Amino acid sequence: MVFELLSKTGVRVSELINIRLDDIAINERSGNLRVIGKNQKERDIPLHLDARKAITPYMEVRNKAFINSEYLLISERK
Repeated sequence: MVFELLSKTGVRVSELINIRLDDIAINERSGNLRVIGKNQKERDIPLHLDARKAITPYMEVRNKAFINSEYLLISERK
């Protein structure tokens, strides 16, 4: 999922690790990702089909594990 987001959206690693669940909108035929980048500039990025297909199963596993974090990516330390 990380690779798909980096390659299909063009987000920077620093932007990727700061993505919150509220920043992602996935519908049946489209998706959108809100990213806050350099100098706190906000931009909306359309989500490619491959990125949406990668996010959906990740979210299912994440929800089954009862992860209680507002961020998309989680770590063992936080």
